[in-house]
Amino acid sequence: MKFTALFFVCILYHLSYFTTVSGLIDEVEDVFSISKDIASTVFKAWDTVSEHLPVDQSEITPPFLRKKGAKLTSKMKLITHMLENVDRRINSVTISAVSSLRNDFQSIAHYELRVGEVHRLTGIIEDAYARFVAYLPDGTDIGDSYSAIKDQLDLVNEETPGTNIRLRHKHISLDPGNITEATYNAEGVEGNTPIRVVSDLSEESEKKPTRAHARKLSDSFEPYTLESFAHATVSHSSDSVMQVLHTLAHQLVPHREGFRFHLKDGFLSYLSTTLQDGDAVMCQGGQSLQQLIFNLYTYLHMVQLKGYVMLQFSWMLLRLYGKGNFVTESMNEKNKFYKRFDKQMEMARQVLETTSNEMRRCDPPKNIEGETYAQITRLLQGYIQNEVDMNGDESCSENCAYYSYAKQHGCFKNGFCARQPSCTGRILNCQFVDADMGVCLSDIGSTRRYNWIQYENGRTLGKRGTCSKYNVVDSWWRWLVLHCSYCFCLCDEPGRHSDRYFSLRPSSSNTTFNKVVTGVRFAKRNRMIHLQIQEGELLPHGGINQNSVSWRPVPDFRIDDPDVKDGVDYHTLSWESRALDLDDVKLPPKCLLTGVRLRKLGDHLNLEAECSLFNVTTGKLVKPATRKIWLGNDNTDGSVAFPREELILKKPDDPMAALPGCPAVRSTSNMFIKFVNSDIDADAAQTTVPFIDIQSVAPSPATPLVGVGIYHRGCQNSGGYVAPKVMTYDASQHLLETVTVGSEA
Repeated sequence: MKFTALFFVCILYHLSYFTTVSGLIDEVEDVFSISKDIASTVFKAWDTVSEHLPVDQSEITPPFLRKKGAKLTSKMKLITHMLENVDRRINSVTISAVSSLRNDFQSIAHYELRVGEVHRLTGIIEDAYARFVAYLPDGTDIGDSYSAIKDQLDLVNEETPGTNIRLRHKHISLDPGNITEATYNAEGVEGNTPIRVVSDLSEESEKKPTRAHARKLSDSFEPYTLESFAHATVSHSSDSVMQVLHTLAHQLVPHREGFRFHLKDGFLSYLSTTLQDGDAVMCQGGQSLQQLIFNLYTYLHMVQLKGYVMLQFSWMLLRLYGKGNFVTESMNEKNKFYKRFDKQMEMARQVLETTSNEMRRCDPPKNIEGETYAQITRLLQGYIQNEVDMNGDESCSENCAYYSYAKQHGCFKNGFCARQPSCTGRILNCQFVDADMGVCLSDIGSTRRYNWIQYENGRTLGKRGTCSKYNVVDSWWRWLVLHCSYCFCLCDEPGRHSDRYFSLRPSSSNTTFNKVVTGVRFAKRNRMIHLQIQEGELLPHGGINQNSVSWRPVPDFRIDDPDVKDGVDYHTLSWESRALDLDDVKLPPKCLLTGVRLRKLGDHLNLEAECSLFNVTTGKLVKPATRKIWLGNDNTDGSVAFPREELILKKPDDPMAALPGCPAVRSTSNMFIKFVNSDIDADAAQTTVPFIDIQSVAPSPATPLVGVGIYHRGCQNSGGYVAPKVMTYDASQHLLETVTVGSEA
């Protein structure tokens, strides 16, 4: 008995960390680090049933059973309360992930079978655990309040000679009405370490639950009911908790004769391989695939931990009821749990090392300008102009191809040029299509000039439909010798109708308050495209204070503001300078993302990432004001070693015309793309492509980032989108540390 109360205080100490507002990585790392302690201390709870147990089991009377049973179930209730606290937080993250797993590859039969089997096995354990919890004392949980914790400390002092655990502070309010903290000093506890306990209760819950109340609740179930549950839990039936645990362990780490385990056959490895190229997890799951695997492994680990607790409880109860000794069975299961723990963690670490930590967004169900995408407008746009207006002599002596670089000099006899929006910029790359045509002008206020054009020879530019501004446009002959042809050209016209600006100002997290970047997106403000960041406070072991997460406002400035300079504060796209580099900027170890920006690299826009060193243990940035650096890919298309490759859009239509669900093609790093006009035939060259994807790329829950990128995605013959992507913090390193530190000799 002398260990039992102290044991549950230790359990409370370990599991209390999960009521804080830290990120999931910090929480699940604690799950792994305390699991062996839980397994060991649960085993020590045998003292509860062994102490004063009569040698002659016929002397075990109902009053004795009820007294011992009340103690045992009360102790187990404390464990389950804290485990459920952890479980709620983990489940909130894994629900969407598991949903993605079941929806992404529904057509793959073997995938469905594999996922379905694991789902069935975990369901059996979860159902059994729900019944197990129902058998334990209900009402005000032991350990739920300050008074209850103090009661447990008093038990230790009473029942353990030489132990003095005293209350140092009553409570410290962390979040009024939600979280209270009590700090204890354990003298006589191994290591003499302070014990910090956090509970999810307000001061109103400080009514002390009596031991009689706990016994009364425990007495509501007959011994036969508990004994039947215990028998079912440890039986050799294929659907017993004991057998299901072994089957689930085999799913995670398959055993083969002559081999320790087969990594490639394991469930997590199978998922990683199957889902590596799938879009549901990457795009809709709100997590990188590495995060998903890590969170799923954490969930499976918790399920097995619940099963282990039920097995030990069942053997304790059966021994209490005089059905046998069960020490050998309990010890064997404890050893199996340790071995499974080590093998599964090593397996998970290896899988995570080879699993992508990228997260990006895919096309939404419905694209809405201003919500899911933004446009560069009228950068290069199809434009009809007669050659007579493209020279100062009003001459028709040349052909359309001659005017590869020109401007509008006039409007001869107020012809069609007077009825359409004129091009006040440069006129480029003219070509002759046909002499006569019908032109459907776009409405005033549209970013387009024409809805469609149909030539007399039958060729149609754009998608013909109804028209309220139809114009007949015919070329003509001068002196029966010179043909004054209407040419189809491109207009490069900066001005109030053309949004073609990119911000060059950095977007950095507030490192003064230990904040790092947790998400990235493009944003359009004041006709300018910005890179915007989400930030959150960094905590130990790669955690993020979820209550601190917010989007940092983009700089509020305009191109015509005083002291704002082109090439310094922003970049203006033009025919000569309209390339955007497509890169993955990955940070070195021990470095987190604290900023992003675009810079000019030659005539290209180029992505850079701000790298700040951090201390994993303390969760603090290391001298961020002086030790952060900007990193990027300096390669150009003229580099000798690794020249950039241009991603050329072939006959790109307006991205909004792409068929839903069409297979998207994505760019790779060290490429670049130029903003161009849409296809002449498909769209009359009226749209600037690609579009800008402005969807948020922010993992949920928020996590630190170790990289950022810009990529292009689009279907064949579509202008597509340029979009950001992020690389999430690598959780596998924590598993490696836990395996190294946590493994038993």
